[in-house]
Amino acid sequence: MQRADTPAAPRDFAGFSALVLARRGELPKRLAQVAKFALEHPDEIAFGTAASVAARAHVQPSTMVRLAQALGYSGFSDLQAVFRERLRNPVPSYAERLDALRAHAGEGSEAGALLASFSNAAARSVAALRDRTDLPRLEDAADILAGAGTIYLVGQRRSFAVVAYLSYVLAKLAVRHTLLASPTSIEMETIDLAGPDDALLAFSFAPYAARTIRR
Repeated sequence: MQRADTPAAPRDFAGFSALVLARRGELPKRLAQVAKFALEHPDEIAFGTAASVAARAHVQPSTMVRLAQALGYSGFSDLQAVFRERLRNPVPSYAERLDALRAHAGEGSEAGALLASFSNAAARSVAALRDRTDLPRLEDAADILAGAGTIYLVGQRRSFAVVAYLSYVLAKLAVRHTLLASPTSIEMETIDLAGPDDALLAFSFAPYAARTIRR
């Protein structure tokens, strides 16, 4: 049961993800396992039952209920509503975003409204990155990359700009790396060349690129 002084459980997927990341270290092993599964397979949570999701996550159905309650939800159905809401509110298309910006431009300059909106969104993203970054995991990632023989960079679709610039930076720093981007689509064959001393660094934005997730 949720205590009176416990903050209300998040009602959106982004809030749920942030909560799981913030509390990951204190969750029991089985609950952490299910929470990780939920983040990686949100559609399974949205469409499944406690029993079917538990079977996929290799835990008992009661573990699903325990996870929900540990995070402040009344039960699995209450938690599931968050994942279903995610499907009801998909990421808007670029055309829809531009239409929304034009609608709020008012009497001012449309170009100025676009610049202000993009600048504000960028500022919010940077602030969220600062507030939500798990510093111990960031340090672990830095250690892995520093010790890697070769760093493989993956970024599909709009994430490609990120890895392309990172590839430029690593080249300037004389860091051995491979950018997995090819007009012949041989990325999978290339990553098969990676050894136990190498590292894979992948970037993606929601809705996540399926090919990046499969790698």
